[in-house]
Amino acid sequence: MLKEIDRLCKKGGRIILADLNEKGKEIVAKLHRMEGREHTILGWGKDKIKKWFKNRGHETKISEKNCLWILEIDY
Repeated sequence: MLKEIDRLCKKGGRIILADLNEKGKEIVAKLHRMEGREHTILGWGKDKIKKWFKNRGHETKISEKNCLWILEIDY
């Protein structure tokens, strides 16, 4: 997915990605436990994604708001 985003975004563009931060993951995990299920964490985290874009020469910025991390990538 990241390769396709990188291929499609034009110079001067901006990509914004967001996902649950630790607080958000704990809320979801708690809800799943209440339902008798387990919340499984899969995939890459924000630091690995940020590094992937930085290694390709893009400026990146991470912020957090409420239960999310937000990664902005400038092209």
